Amino acid sequence: MRIVALEEHFLVPPLVHSHFDASSNPGYSPESDIVLGDLDVGRLSAMDQHGITQQVISASMPGADLLDGDPGIRFAQETNNRLGEAVRRYPGRFGGFAHLPMREPNAAADELERAVSDLGFRGAMVNGLTDGRFLDDERFTPVL
Repeated sequence: MRIVALEEHFLVPPLVHSHFDASSNPGYSPESDIVLGDLDVGRLSAMDQHGITQQVISASMPGADLLDGDPGIRFAQETNNRLGEAVRRYPGRFGGFAHLPMREPNAAADELERAVSDLGFRGAMVNGLTDGRFLDDERFTPVL
């Protein structure tokens, strides 16, 4: 039987630590960097141990939706590039949900298109609120 796990998280520790104090994030521990940063043997081994055939992976917080302008755009692109490399290495085991710079809706729409078209992702993972606004706010029309 094929078992697919959705909303499995990862992060890029150097990228996160260059923009945020991750230690202030609830539930963060230094082990989080190791476990969530692993898109290779450790993650695959854990999947095998628990009978998971494939994971559809998305970025953990903190992320691009907390950054305005170019920093948020670059954060999302770098995060997606890292996940895209893992999806290419293990196409039968990993899928991806794009991480989007939602504070910049036009750039978020462009990044979603790139992530699906070029990186082979399945869609995007969007938080409930961005800058205090729900996804149905007209500001986010370009993404939809």
